[in-house]
Amino acid sequence: MQERLSDPAFLEALESTFAPAEWERVVQEQVAVTVFCRAEFAEYQEWITEGVRPEMPEYPAPDVPADMFEEDMAAFTEPTRIAIDSGDPAQLKADLLAGAACGNYPVEIGSKETIADALAEG
Repeated sequence: MQERLSDPAFLEALESTFAPAEWERVVQEQVAVTVFCRAEFAEYQEWITEGVRPEMPEYPAPDVPADMFEEDMAAFTEPTRIAIDSGDPAQLKADLLAGAACGNYPVEIGSKETIADALAEG
């Protein structure tokens, strides 16, 4: 969580885009999505190198989820489930790069390299 809360661009977007009543949910979702995206990227890398279809990545859920957290995360992760179920690693790569999905998230804490950057290199 500290990583997201120390990101000035995230904080600016949070404050300028969402009402204060939504901040808790948005922060919870950003933490979960960041962890999920990194796990999805790692699963994709393993799939293309080892040839074994991955399990569905997991994300951390807060002890007391904000309203709509579970519904929002289910909607966010559903395309990943579909991509994995397809049996085609290219579908998972496409999911990682789709619209507002995982591509813009850093590969690891403190990294300037995004998932999209890493996928373009490989």
